[in-house]
Amino acid sequence: MDNSFKIDGSFMIHDNVYTVNNLSSRLRDNNPMNLWCGNPNLKISTNYEFRADFYLQNVMRVAMQYKIVKDPVISARRYFETNTPLDEYGGYVALAGATLTTPINARNHSEYQLNVSGNTKGGVVMVKGDLSYRFVNPEVDLLGEIVRSYTQSPSLSLSVMSNFSSTIRLDVRNRVSYGYTKIKSTKPQSHNWINNNFMVDFDLNLFSRLLVDADYKYDYYYDSRTKRSNNLHTLNASVDYRIFSNRRGVISFNAYNLLNTKSSLTTSNL
Repeated sequence: MDNSFKIDGSFMIHDNVYTVNNLSSRLRDNNPMNLWCGNPNLKISTNYEFRADFYLQNVMRVAMQYKIVKDPVISARRYFETNTPLDEYGGYVALAGATLTTPINARNHSEYQLNVSGNTKGGVVMVKGDLSYRFVNPEVDLLGEIVRSYTQSPSLSLSVMSNFSSTIRLDVRNRVSYGYTKIKSTKPQSHNWINNNFMVDFDLNLFSRLLVDADYKYDYYYDSRTKRSNNLHTLNASVDYRIFSNRRGVISFNAYNLLNTKSSLTTSNL
């Protein structure tokens, strides 16, 4: 076997121990419209995690993870349409429109995760890539109904880094993430979201005295559940000039959020 190839594996068991508040049977009515109570019958949730990593030195890494969550805890909600006496809490009357939240143990769920990353270099340019996929199917509370949800989340990132010389450096990175959730209930529903992050960073170093840095970022997010999307462009720049070779006496000029009409400009003498 090539010494550059390596395999790592692990198995872990993790118990989640709850606080006294989560196990208390006392009803808390600090906010009568949003009641909360612990659950003395709550079981300890346990995670069983299997993981394997495959390495091809300096070229590629493949990571696989499988997790089983036994007795996971979720917050179950109960809604009251009318004033309702709660015999289990000494006849306390829950007001119409109030919600009672209690932690309970849901049915077991599993999680799969795969990640493949690698890099290659040619001359002054290095390219890095990362591809991942995640699947999880926990139970959730949906309007007072405990239902099974299914979420898939693939993502891809790519970065190109160039050191043209000791004078010029350029980094370009982009990451795209996508998520799709399906919920099985009396009224089945589904929604998806997408997120894109793009970044460019430019550095210029002239004669070890004049340092110029500029970075541009673009963030995009869309969620079909809210039917809303966000676009954010940010451009920052800075110029530093070292007056003396011992790096003392620096004149700095900084500009933040240049694409915004309310951008911030600062200068300083050090």
